[in-house]
Amino acid sequence: MVPSSFIIYITLLLLPHTLLSLQLPFNHFIILLELFMHHSYFFKAAFIISLTCR
Repeated sequence: MVPSSFIIYITLLLLPHTLLSLQLPFNHFIILLELFMHHSYFFKAAFIISLTCR
């Protein structure tokens, strides 16, 4: 099992680039972050996979 801190670290590295490419407003970033913090490992893994497959 991957530690959640590692998953969060990887995602925080990937998110800025993804947000720039999507050109989301900042409040969308906050919503994504909130969702990310409160959901399960499955959601986090799916989120990261969707980011890396872009």
